[in-house]
Amino acid sequence: MKIRFAFSIIQYLLVYLGNGSNVSTTTISTTNLSTDITHSDEDAESYTATTFSPDRWNIDSYHLNPRSVGTAIVTTNGLILTCGNYDMSSTGYFTDPFCEIYLPMSQKWHTAATMQAGRDTYTLTVLQDGKSILAVGCSDDIDSYTVEIYDIEIDLWTFVPVLMEDQRLSHTATLLQNGQILIVGGKLSVIDLFDTSRACLYDPSSNMFIRTGSMNIPRSWHVATLLNDGLSVLVTGGYPTLYGGALPSEIYINGSWFYTNNDMMCDCTGHAAALLPDGNVLIAGGYSYSYGVVSSAILYDPATHTFSPTQSMACSRMGFTLTLLPSGQVLAAGGIGFTTDECPLVCELYDPVSGQWTSTRLLNTIRQGHAAGIINNSVILIGGYDDDGDPNNPVDQIEIYYL
Repeated sequence: MKIRFAFSIIQYLLVYLGNGSNVSTTTISTTNLSTDITHSDEDAESYTATTFSPDRWNIDSYHLNPRSVGTAIVTTNGLILTCGNYDMSSTGYFTDPFCEIYLPMSQKWHTAATMQAGRDTYTLTVLQDGKSILAVGCSDDIDSYTVEIYDIEIDLWTFVPVLMEDQRLSHTATLLQNGQILIVGGKLSVIDLFDTSRACLYDPSSNMFIRTGSMNIPRSWHVATLLNDGLSVLVTGGYPTLYGGALPSEIYINGSWFYTNNDMMCDCTGHAAALLPDGNVLIAGGYSYSYGVVSSAILYDPATHTFSPTQSMACSRMGFTLTLLPSGQVLAAGGIGFTTDECPLVCELYDPVSGQWTSTRLLNTIRQGHAAGIINNSVILIGGYDDDGDPNNPVDQIEIYYL
């Protein structure tokens, strides 16, 4: 069994990792495969996916170790890596360094190498080579300066040899077309909770961090969306620790930040955004400090740097995901803060041509703060926690939406 398990990992890597693929979507969220290969197929999750259901998502598998506020990343080669978590218990606050990896050819989760530092409220970003994943920041005041890289082929985490200039948690990290990663905003410390406007670039070729222009407004828990040119980034919303009220949207262009020409964003965090095939950005939902959880949706046009309204979702939601489908439609799934008892399970499809939302298959489990990605012509939801708002109650089911 040990040999067969090792072969399945190696075979998958040889077949799928040679094409230098990138991330298909972002972002939420135990021993080393390479050094502890005694983990056999008996240790992997053996759950068999349910058959196709026309009115509900299907249960694909279960996490080995459910995690609510860790982070998960999905690559276009079909691997899913999820790491980190925290536990707030009577013994205190504990950050989790453990990871697990999903192999779609076997529909099973396996333990993966442990991170060098326990992390939550951090980011995972696939590098341009498609074979390495960058982890940035965490809520621990010491490790929030650190960055580490996961080598998928040898299943190993190593620290980047230089520290970031600033601590980071609740920030964003976006892969640019030139291979650099733009790290923006976030909180400077879990203790004082002050936000930062600073931004930096991680350059994989030099393994160094480069200071770039700072945003006009400090913010955390914002959303960053890479625009069609592959180098410009739209930042919307966020938690206004110092600023107060709605945070103006900003665009990163060639090292500088600019306000949009008009701004229809509410004072929101917990919203979601998706780049549409025509280059516009769909932004929907979120928690407004003035109105509570909202269902509204707007479109950003990068040609004019302006926003315009589009139809609202049927359900108000925050902590959900928007996933661009191959058809050009966008799938809204999960979240909390709903207007009816049925809404926690309702998913909706946005059609950019008609500008309309329609309901689609229901989830089996209420979840928020999860991650989503596309694998084998299916949308998969990973992690998150349930509707009681307690991250200590993670969702262990992996649900799949067949396209």
